[in-house]
Amino acid sequence: MSIQHLAWVFAAFLGLGACGTMQTGLPKLSDVLNGAMKTQTAAAIDADMLRASLTPQVLAQAETRLLILEVPTRDAVAVLSLVNTNQGVDTYLTADGVSISLQDGIVVATRGFGFDLMTAEVSETLAALKQGSASAVRIHRYLDGENHTDPRSFVCDVTVQSDLSAVEICHSATFSFENSYNLNDNGFIVESQQWVSAEIGSVRINILN
Repeated sequence: MSIQHLAWVFAAFLGLGACGTMQTGLPKLSDVLNGAMKTQTAAAIDADMLRASLTPQVLAQAETRLLILEVPTRDAVAVLSLVNTNQGVDTYLTADGVSISLQDGIVVATRGFGFDLMTAEVSETLAALKQGSASAVRIHRYLDGENHTDPRSFVCDVTVQSDLSAVEICHSATFSFENSYNLNDNGFIVESQQWVSAEIGSVRINILN
């Protein structure tokens, strides 16, 4: 998967600050990202470095919402930009076409990872997060070896803590996983670790703006 090489992480955003008049004294988004490319090898780029580079002043120049995506099983990290919102689902994309779709911050689809999550039904999980603590059923759909849809159902327990963190523990007859979420004061998921598939494992998501 090409995201492990990371060069395109920056290429997607080099033009974000190119149009319009920049405020005096503020770093250009393209300069920040170009500087990171010049001073670091691809292997050295990590999520902490990306967060340090994408300061509030820099993010203010972005014309769309951005997130940092980490895929530990692929030793990969990337910045994705919001490219589409359809019926409450936000799709974020990299420069080379890898995407992740979120419904109110919860992963409902991936493309380009290999062993992708095709769709997910997470309405009960979202309701449980709003209620504070509750049980929920979520359904994931994958493609099997014959390109047929393989639905998998999980029963989950969702617990929201007083510090606006939440844990979702899910299991089926043969598999279990745990998701964690950090919410802002408006109840929006801003940071999370979410399981995608047995092959991909969990991904970490940090919505930046």
